[in-house]
Amino acid sequence: MPAPFRIIIVDDGFIGKYIERELSAHPVRVGQTAELLPPADYAPAMTADAVIDTTGAVADFPADCLSVSVAANPCAKARLRLSLPAVAGTGMRGQLMDMARGINAGWYFNVGGDRSRMSVVHAVSVASAVRLAVKSGDYAGDWLLTDGCDPLRCDVASALAERLGQKRVYTLPLKWHKILARLGDRLRFLPYSSARLKAMTDDAIKGSSTFADVCPEWDPVDTVNYLKTHDYSDETF
Repeated sequence: MPAPFRIIIVDDGFIGKYIERELSAHPVRVGQTAELLPPADYAPAMTADAVIDTTGAVADFPADCLSVSVAANPCAKARLRLSLPAVAGTGMRGQLMDMARGINAGWYFNVGGDRSRMSVVHAVSVASAVRLAVKSGDYAGDWLLTDGCDPLRCDVASALAERLGQKRVYTLPLKWHKILARLGDRLRFLPYSSARLKAMTDDAIKGSSTFADVCPEWDPVDTVNYLKTHDYSDETF
């Protein structure tokens, strides 16, 4: 019988579910098992061939295992550290979730004339990168996971709107955004502020050596196009 190959995925969000599904669909070894654990249930004394941490908060890893940290701020102790920009996917958090909630509620508006861009990646691409890294056992160091497109922020909003059921995102001139921002600075219950406007118009591009530089086999999806065209009807994610 083949020797077991145990993978532990330490996760407190949604990315771990994508990784677990990817590893289940495409095992990296015969005899592979992949176990999803919340941070509270993980201990470095556990026996594992690979530990994948999506929290960036794991303080230590089992001896002699392949340690992978996948987060906005990966753990420095991991052998392989994969930095994340904004991640799209079912259960997403952060700025993309804030954008999606605003679109769904009808109060998110593009800024007229804004050409700011943002680095993004879809969770399916994160999962495939992790699988390839574990399969190889190499690629030690620091790498960025991005789809390489750096789309316009307004295009990301448009893709999320389509994903939310063909909703529309309207555009307001910058002067009206500034008025709403000043009003929101005074009335904190309003979903506008000067800080939010700055975040909406600043570039959010991550520049670094990407995982694709060392692993040509990794082929991330175009996040904006995937959100617009992928059929979610027959799967959970």
